[in-house]
Amino acid sequence: MLGVQPEADGQLMCLECERWLRALGAHLRVHEMTAAEYRYRHELPATMALVSADLRETFAAHGRKHYPERREVLRPDEATRARSLRKARQAMRDSAARAGTRRLLREQAAGRALRQSQEAAARHEAQVRALGYTGLAAFFAAHDSYPDRYIAGLLEVSESTAGTLRSRHAGDREVTGAARRAQQTRRSTRRTYDERAARAGFTGITELLQFHTGRPDREIAQLLGVSVQTANRIRRDPRMTNPDPG
Repeated sequence: MLGVQPEADGQLMCLECERWLRALGAHLRVHEMTAAEYRYRHELPATMALVSADLRETFAAHGRKHYPERREVLRPDEATRARSLRKARQAMRDSAARAGTRRLLREQAAGRALRQSQEAAARHEAQVRALGYTGLAAFFAAHDSYPDRYIAGLLEVSESTAGTLRSRHAGDREVTGAARRAQQTRRSTRRTYDERAARAGFTGITELLQFHTGRPDREIAQLLGVSVQTANRIRRDPRMTNPDPG
């Protein structure tokens, strides 16, 4: 029968001549074939031992008995191990210096980054769906005025990651994260100076600066209640002379 090596009473049957033997290795010379050829011809696994079970156990017991001694003999000394380690490290450096290796490493890194990004996107989509939104775009549209810190708490991510997600999925992609906070700060500052200029009789900081073109910074400082240095900085800030602070 192909694919099966018959064995009984501690002996194997030769599939060529049907003789029963404890080991087939030497016997196969009679048939002018090697063990590999015998296995291939009768469709036997390449790892199948051509000896009986009790003989295999005898060999294994002998190996277990003498293995500790062989291990001590084969153990390399410290100098040999250090030399092998140096050679392995040098081989790694030489391999990393090859253009093909560098390209392969870049491709692998890009693939890992893409997989991680896709997995993170799927995880965030599942989170916002669990909160009752159809997706990240709808979630950020509903939380447009909320700070990144609040978004980070909902999605269980860092504040910088929340800003990155907002930039990818929010409607206003140009102003998000740190840029959004900077814009909010500029607008708050602009409102403060507009209010102070209004108390001085002007419609806003832009009109005040236009009216005082060519006049000393000291006059602007007195009207706005700031230092001369701050007044000079306000005068040179193009956002203050622009009617739309942006």
